[in-house]
Amino acid sequence: MNRDGFSLLVMGFTSSKALEWKLKYIDAFNKMEDRLKSGDFLSEEEKLKLQLFSKDPLEVASAHNKLVELVTAPFKEKAEYHDEVLNKDGLITTTVVAKDLGFKSGRSERLQFII
Repeated sequence: MNRDGFSLLVMGFTSSKALEWKLKYIDAFNKMEDRLKSGDFLSEEEKLKLQLFSKDPLEVASAHNKLVELVTAPFKEKAEYHDEVLNKDGLITTTVVAKDLGFKSGRSERLQFII
């Protein structure tokens, strides 16, 4: 159900409490919409997720593709590092691998567990 369908449903309610609820709903929705449009507090991922609800199919497709890139980027970096290590000539010491992974030495307990 979209915003318009929800609005039609709840705007059909009658009573003094319903009127009060409708006014609060309209006010809250308008405030939320203003905040979303300002974009000051949304991350790039959140903005892309909002674009998935666009009525423009090209905008939806573009947002989807960008989200896929955003989510898979860390895996791509790991895969590239893995390929680089596998394609190196000769041996690679644990010290070199540790340095690449951000450890101080190859003797780290955490690193030995990984290896």
